[in-house]
Amino acid sequence: MKQQKTNSPLPKIIRQNNKHSKLFCKIKISWCTLLFLLVNMPLPGQINQIKIGVLCSRGSEHCHHQWDATATYLSARSERYQYKIIPLTFDNIDMAIAREEVDFILANPAYYVRMEAQYGITRIVSLKTKSASGLANEFGSVIFTRKSENNINQFTDLRGKSFFAVHKNAFGGWIMACRALKNNGVNPENFRQLVFTGSQDSVINAVKTGHADAGCVRTQIFEELALQGLINMNDFKFITDNNWSINQPFLSSTRLYPEWPLAKLAHVPDYLAKIVASRLLAMPSSHPAAYTARIGGWTVPFNYQPVHICLKELKLQPYEHYGNITLASLYQQFKYWILSIALLITTLITVAFKFGKLNARLISSQRKLSDSESKFKAISQSAHDGIIMINAEGLITYWNKAAELLFDYTNDEILGKTLHNIIVPMDQRNKAIKGLRSFKDSGKGPVLGKTIELHALNKQGRRFPVELSISAVKLGEEWHAIGILRDIEKRKKQEMALKTAKDQAESANKAKSIFLASMSHEIRTPMNAILGFTEIMQSQVDQPSIKHYLENIEASGKALLSLINDILDLSKIEAGKIEIQLQPVKLLNMFNEIVQIFSWKAESKTLSLKFNIDKDLPPVLMLDELRIRQILLNLVGNAVKFTEAGGIEINARQLEISKDQSTIKLLISINDTGIGIEYDHQKLIFDAFRQSPGQNETQYGGTGLGLAITKRLVKIMNGQITIQSKPNIGSTFAIELDDVKISSINTVPITKHALDLSHIQFSEATILVNDSLAVNRELISAYLKEFPFTIIESSNEQETISCINKFIPDCILMDIKISKLNGHGVMHHLKSDAALASIPIIALTTSIIKDSIETLSKAGFNSFLQKPVSKQDLILVLAQHISYLTRNNIKEIDPKKLSVNTRIGKELPQNIRNKLANDLTTQAMPIWNEIQKTFILDSIENLAGEISNISKTYKLQSLECYAETLAIQAGQFDIARLPETLKRLPEIIEYLSNEETMK
Repeated sequence: MKQQKTNSPLPKIIRQNNKHSKLFCKIKISWCTLLFLLVNMPLPGQINQIKIGVLCSRGSEHCHHQWDATATYLSARSERYQYKIIPLTFDNIDMAIAREEVDFILANPAYYVRMEAQYGITRIVSLKTKSASGLANEFGSVIFTRKSENNINQFTDLRGKSFFAVHKNAFGGWIMACRALKNNGVNPENFRQLVFTGSQDSVINAVKTGHADAGCVRTQIFEELALQGLINMNDFKFITDNNWSINQPFLSSTRLYPEWPLAKLAHVPDYLAKIVASRLLAMPSSHPAAYTARIGGWTVPFNYQPVHICLKELKLQPYEHYGNITLASLYQQFKYWILSIALLITTLITVAFKFGKLNARLISSQRKLSDSESKFKAISQSAHDGIIMINAEGLITYWNKAAELLFDYTNDEILGKTLHNIIVPMDQRNKAIKGLRSFKDSGKGPVLGKTIELHALNKQGRRFPVELSISAVKLGEEWHAIGILRDIEKRKKQEMALKTAKDQAESANKAKSIFLASMSHEIRTPMNAILGFTEIMQSQVDQPSIKHYLENIEASGKALLSLINDILDLSKIEAGKIEIQLQPVKLLNMFNEIVQIFSWKAESKTLSLKFNIDKDLPPVLMLDELRIRQILLNLVGNAVKFTEAGGIEINARQLEISKDQSTIKLLISINDTGIGIEYDHQKLIFDAFRQSPGQNETQYGGTGLGLAITKRLVKIMNGQITIQSKPNIGSTFAIELDDVKISSINTVPITKHALDLSHIQFSEATILVNDSLAVNRELISAYLKEFPFTIIESSNEQETISCINKFIPDCILMDIKISKLNGHGVMHHLKSDAALASIPIIALTTSIIKDSIETLSKAGFNSFLQKPVSKQDLILVLAQHISYLTRNNIKEIDPKKLSVNTRIGKELPQNIRNKLANDLTTQAMPIWNEIQKTFILDSIENLAGEISNISKTYKLQSLECYAETLAIQAGQFDIARLPETLKRLPEIIEYLSNEETMK
């Protein structure tokens, strides 16, 4: 009968006669190794979780806060393992070890000694404690009482007192102290009361509050709590065993013992323990994980013999029967010798039968190998991914069912063929053959142990993408490669579809931004005329009914404008356009301003409105003043709106401060006694366009955007906002901002008050107004008709250039559309002519986006006004560029006289100009440099006096004007223009020193 062909992947030598038993055994071991690798090989992306149990005596939350960073440190240095911290209490640590619910255990030395004897755990490293004076390898116990306890001064005074400890198994929190107490003649039964609280903090609190006369905790706890500001060390008295000389950076009442060990459980393989130990030993003491754990890093395991001695002396596990001679104790002491002798006797008996059973075992091994082969075939043939094996020559030696479906080649067609000639595309074959040569000699290659993406060919020549994972195994003297392939064509199409959807979403978001910018412009342009002419008519109409109509028009226009601003704010936040600008902010000034804004409305409803700032809060913090003010306006405005009786209170305090005292966690809360919010509705109010269900919209109005914007702004500033509220009782909105920097200065400049428009008198000036809409030009003219201005109008860029050449205006107001940035030709025309270059240009724009304003500044615009333009805003901006008289008849210097283009000192010879520049540099610039650091107004006045003296020496009127302007602006606290005026001094010196500019 013809022998049936087999498809077994095993070499034929395995199926030969048993007479080749040595070769058979070698092949059997090789295939078993291969099978083990295949079964235990982690799938692509699979990560094993390693659990580290930590004995916590200060609560689970404190444990995670202290040790999660160490788990993250270990996970970041391992592609295969993910480490997790498991907090364990004194009550569940034994069960966790017995059930192998954790892989490693970090516990006090007493627990380690007991678990080593009971469960065979093995220490791999020990931790080092970090202190201000260095690193410590040992720790002890602290026995303490209140400082007011005058009758407790030594150990014997504790008899008859109540004593609190952490736990009966806590080493530093009881066992160490128990040994010291017994050595000093005090036994636990001498106490009036002995209580175990379960945590270090509760022991300290019990003594502090008088619930206990005395207590004990481990070293370092007192220093940590004092550093955090939770206790005052001066409130406690510490009792020390004078028989021991303690060389320890922390308080200690007992002898010292080695620090906590990290141990592996018996089921954890040694190679994994070595990996964990080596990575912990490599952790520097300055690493953030060590800092968070408040340790000085890790070291090789300590000798825990002192712990054994302590437990023996107290007869605690595993020495509870120490000194008692029993059969159990004899067995416990000599169990390894007894077991060894028993094993030796058993081995000798077994050897007698060994030789007789060798042949039977060989037959059994052959049968097991056959079973293993069957299992391997069953596993590989049922896999959904293609599994291919090739030898060092690139010949295919195994091909499973999934590979047949993937490439359309049957097992008979493919075995023994060269892999690269069958399924590898032509453009990739040279690279594959080159890698095979290296693999043949060393069993190594650039893609081994990795998962890569490439293309393959099926029987019909169709090219498709696959994901390939390759590993190597050595069978006998020859290397084999095992490849696992997966068809990812469908996944690639899905990824492409997701990318297309993402691109479309980004395009839609961009279109939304363009639409909002366009709508902002289109709405602000008519609103400019509506609000502007309404403001003018209010000053010209006396009839009460008409005034009332105009007030309604103005209120409605401002409400619409506020809605537009809210929508744009929300859009900018969602688009990531909001940038936080930190500057020194004094909350006292800001809270005063907020109270003044809402005081009239609060008084009209007979509400109290006040604020409170904690005395420990630093006076000046680095905050985004604009956004903090916007948040407070929203929250306080809502509080006043929804409160009919009682009052509103604004509070600010620090929750915590960093160790280096450079940052704080800031809490700002707004409390009211208003209508309150149902609990189920409290999360909804922070959604855009959502209000509390049941709210009377007729009575309260609103769009539901204020709180949505507030929440997003708080999040951008690294904070969170929460609410506590009860219907008909009131609400509290709390804002927590993390890592708020403390300002290095304790004062902030005082902002100049707005000009009193009824007492301002401008000098004669020609103003050119450019706007494509006549109604906007008419509005500007109406605003300025009471001043001695000559108004010139133009509707386009070419007409504007013509008017500039003809009238040479003192100031230009130009309408700007940011999307086109018109006005470029006008700007170029002005800058190309030295006689026109100093004319200030004020941009009129509908945009409020920061990027747009920066674009205008870079383009050369001196100032900008946002539409709709109010009369007051227009006058204030013009006052920066046109000289005027105020009510006090203090004449401002014409800003044009301060320009470098005035060529100060041009009439002087070059050598005199150089001497003037030198005098300004040596006499004025030192004061100027100091002002840049402090911005003290007295120093600015001193600078003005110094420059005035120099100007008189050289008889320079233009320099005297500059000194006079500095003095006036400093005297008026004109913070708005002082920085720009100060900036001119280095420019003047550079101008004087540059001979080319004088030609």
